Amino acid sequence: MAFADALRALNTMKAEGVIEEYAVAGALTLVFWTEPVPTYDLDVLVFLPASHNSCYVNPSYGGDEYRD
Repeated sequence: MAFADALRALNTMKAEGVIEEYAVAGALTLVFWTEPVPTYDLDVLVFLPASHNSCYVNPSYGGDEYRD
């Protein structure tokens, strides 16, 4: 999954109310501040709505599927 695909999936989840907000964290954010270093992962922090008791996000590389 490309970075743009991950952002598209996160924005879809946000638009559908599955998550309230998200932030990209980890080494990828350093690309904007230091010498670029290739990484092949994406660290994402999410804020879940208070109304959701649980949420499952498929962690597989090809999966942008989620369900309540």
